[in-house]
Amino acid sequence: MASGLSRNWAGYVVGATRGHVTCVEGSWVQPKVTCPASGQTSVAIWVGIDGSLPAGGLPDSSAALAQTGTVGGCSNGRAEYSAWYEFLPDLQQMVSFHLPLAAGDKIWAQVSYIGKGQFTATLINLTQRVGTTQTWLLQHAPRLTVEWIVEDPATGCSGGSCTFITLARFASVRISGAATVGGLRYALDAIPFPYLRTSVSRRGHTLAAPSSLSSGSFRVVWKRS
Repeated sequence: MASGLSRNWAGYVVGATRGHVTCVEGSWVQPKVTCPASGQTSVAIWVGIDGSLPAGGLPDSSAALAQTGTVGGCSNGRAEYSAWYEFLPDLQQMVSFHLPLAAGDKIWAQVSYIGKGQFTATLINLTQRVGTTQTWLLQHAPRLTVEWIVEDPATGCSGGSCTFITLARFASVRISGAATVGGLRYALDAIPFPYLRTSVSRRGHTLAAPSSLSSGSFRVVWKRS
């Protein structure tokens, strides 16, 4: 959640104005992170359903959100990579998928609604040929937005403010995607609903920014931490 002069998402949000979102897919190559000698940095890449309000605002901690993705970061000079899922409001932090992950691995991720309030989060490491799925019950999910995001993770969110982890310096990453809305499947750049394009920013400075959409994909470039 971002507030004030800060925003911690770079990517695209689509608000469904007709029908409900039932599936989002995304694929990317896990970018390498460059580590400082000390301290902690992080960058998460994910796809999700209901991560943003249709008007472009971010939800509060009681809102529904189903998401899955990967995270790369540094801890005292050492690079670390992992796969994860998260379901809000029940799970207030990333939960590890315990899958092997390294820079350069090709990832496919999907969040889908399977009926009766149930969602599945699936992540497959295509390079290492391993994957897994987690199912969760979100009874009041509106299924009105869909997201493809590179995020500067935050901790300690309370009262509309958060403490941001320093954004990791990451190699540029291209995200391809598709979504199913109202029973029809669309490529990322062909969804006939309003798009919100957003960058990671802090105190007036852009930290990471997405390119325009092209051939069902976009690229996010690190600029500063």
